[in-house]
Amino acid sequence: MVEQGASLAYAKLVEIGFRWELAKAHALAVLDRVVASEKVRVALGGVEVFVPRPSKSLKLLSFDTLRVPLTEDGEVALVFVAMFDGEEERSSKLLKEFHLVDRASAAVVESVAGYVNEGFSVVVYDFERVSSDLGAGGLAGLRALLSGLRSEGKLLDAAELAAEKLGGRVGADELASYLGARARYTLDDVRREHEESLKRIRQLPYAKWLQFTQYLSAKAEEYLRERARNIYLCYLALREIGSAALPRAELPAQSGGLEFEQKAEKAAG
Repeated sequence: MVEQGASLAYAKLVEIGFRWELAKAHALAVLDRVVASEKVRVALGGVEVFVPRPSKSLKLLSFDTLRVPLTEDGEVALVFVAMFDGEEERSSKLLKEFHLVDRASAAVVESVAGYVNEGFSVVVYDFERVSSDLGAGGLAGLRALLSGLRSEGKLLDAAELAAEKLGGRVGADELASYLGARARYTLDDVRREHEESLKRIRQLPYAKWLQFTQYLSAKAEEYLRERARNIYLCYLALREIGSAALPRAELPAQSGGLEFEQKAEKAAG
């Protein structure tokens, strides 16, 4: 009888436990809806719109890349990735050495997949550029993951939305400047640091190259983290404005990571 009573008590505790988890999940879902309903005002090129306050409850993950070649043929390169979930920024530096893939890339794939499993959609700015960075950087697994999300409608391209709403193509950094975003480093800062790094490493044995790219890595990671955050904010703003809300004549010329790579490879030559 004692054993039977203990078994029944245990079963009841399990039953209550399951109910508590359901209640907790429901409460969190309600809280997410409340947070997602909060609005903040932003100005995009003089057009004021109200957007949801950035939060994990929006279930959006902005993701961006920057590939920095260290050799003229790009067989050795640094690949930076950054993401922003509405509350936290993350960045990683991955090394591409000929046919070797940085083991740390598995953690990046796992992180993105974890967000997707929680119901997040991924926001990028110019999928073709991001895909090219990942492919050239030897990150086939991450590229395949994003391609799969795109085919399932879970990857959102803010560059396409910008072209639709603004009436023309515009670069991520230029669009962020419309929001009044201020960055500690610009893409030109990263380019200049890259050129200086190339001058230094040319005179060194390969084994010491990474030691002399620390300043480059620091600037590139901080720049990319800020850009990932700005892509997130720009996407929220673009969703709210009407088509061609900004005059086409006011749009700046497009620029991006691919242009950076082309200049970098010339500098390496």
